[in-house]
Amino acid sequence: MQRIRLDYIQNIEPEYTERMRELRMMFIEIDMALQEIEDDTQFNSESGARRTLSLARTHLETSCMYGIKSLCLVGEKLL
Repeated sequence: MQRIRLDYIQNIEPEYTERMRELRMMFIEIDMALQEIEDDTQFNSESGARRTLSLARTHLETSCMYGIKSLCLVGEKLL
C-alpha cells in the first residue's frame, strides 16, 4: 500500500498530523454507523434508501478529505 494520505506528508507540524488521524477516525466511526443501516435486511429491499445512503457516504468521504486538506494547509511548515 502506498502512503498517499496527507497525514504522511513530512512538512506538516506533528500536532496537525495527529489531528488529521483523529479527524479521520471520527469519520470512520460515522461511516461504520452508516454501514450498519445498510446491513439492515429491510434496507436492502429499498433502492431509494440504498441510493441515499450511498450519497451520504460519498459526501462524508468528501467532507473528511476537505477537513484533512485544511489541516494540511494550516499545519504546513514554512521554510
